[in-house]
Amino acid sequence: MTDDDWSALAAYIRRVADELGLRDWELRLLRDPPHATDDSSHILAHVNVLYGRRFASIKVCTCFRGESPDDQRMTIVHELIHCHLDQTAQVISGELLDMGRLCQSEYNAIKSAHHRAIENATDAIAVAVAARLPVIEWPKPAPAKLARTPRRA
Repeated sequence: MTDDDWSALAAYIRRVADELGLRDWELRLLRDPPHATDDSSHILAHVNVLYGRRFASIKVCTCFRGESPDDQRMTIVHELIHCHLDQTAQVISGELLDMGRLCQSEYNAIKSAHHRAIENATDAIAVAVAARLPVIEWPKPAPAKLARTPRRA
């Protein structure tokens, strides 16, 4: 993606975030690609919500612009909804860990089930909301420079 593409994406994320009630959040678009996890060999985007603050960093894959406009919109909405929901997961994980009454396997099972529930809720809300929001308007690519051909004598 070009610098203009990154700027357009950052502005789009801010616009969608404002529509989703995240006006007072600081959102930082990072140019590092998201890392694949054990359960996903390819992810379009990832958000990291900083617990206790209204701050999140967002990473998108370098192929993001090549995705369909609907998939781009759905992905951004999905990641931004995590800003609202992920802090509950962090609280639950922290409280469960601090209690010290669960063995590691019980803790892991509860954390995993809660993570799946949050992911399913995030997806369902994104599906319901995304269609009401605009798609990103990417900058037009710069015209290709024509190569000069030498004159023949």
